[in-house]
Amino acid sequence: MSSKSEIKVMNINEPSYAFWKDEFSNYVKTQGDNIRGVGYWDELTHSKFKSFITTILGHISAKKILDVGGGLGLITSKLAEENHVYNADISVEQLKCSIKRNLIPVLCNAIQLPFKDESFDYIICCGVIQHVCKEDRLKLLEELLRVCKHNGLLFIETLNSDALARRVIRIARNTRNINKILNRDHAPKTRYLSINELLRYVQECNECKIYSMLLIYRPLRDLVTFSITDCFAKSLIAKWFSTDITFVLRKK
Repeated sequence: MSSKSEIKVMNINEPSYAFWKDEFSNYVKTQGDNIRGVGYWDELTHSKFKSFITTILGHISAKKILDVGGGLGLITSKLAEENHVYNADISVEQLKCSIKRNLIPVLCNAIQLPFKDESFDYIICCGVIQHVCKEDRLKLLEELLRVCKHNGLLFIETLNSDALARRVIRIARNTRNINKILNRDHAPKTRYLSINELLRYVQECNECKIYSMLLIYRPLRDLVTFSITDCFAKSLIAKWFSTDITFVLRKK
């Protein structure tokens, strides 16, 4: 195993992702090495997601785990204490921060992972799929499953684009920051997914099945739905009120 202080450098050739590479590095420079440097997350939502992972995995050790888009390493830092956790990210600055949290840094693009088939027991992909071009989303899911072991688990998280609260926030921000938005035409648009969209990608992939899911409701983040079926996810309550979606997929 390579030293955890060594950044394994891979070429990132996709120009469409160059913006996010710089953007996430700037988060560290402006917000610091903490949850504020992550982007749209906050302490409470972060805590809920980490607790969910712990609930699903239980106590594990000596496992090989891949954190795709792991950034600062905040989500998997606890897992890295007793497991081999690789952080695959496009931001050098965030990778440097994750080293001190015992993550093994790998500079790469999420849709071209430099790992052999079935390399990892568990994979965590939080807040990545919304930054991937629409035509690459299925590729991302297939690539994550490619490097996941048979019967391994994949955690994939994004924000629910259908949520009423998110629509209100989006309108308010667009109105307040209209000048800023007009001056950033070069920035790729972040496209969050609806629950049905994420379900459709899972069904199209045909290499996995839903093992569990977590739906978080902002601003009432003490209210979460922890389910093992997709029935509730298809309901209008989930569609309009859940703001954060996490699917746990088991590779067939």
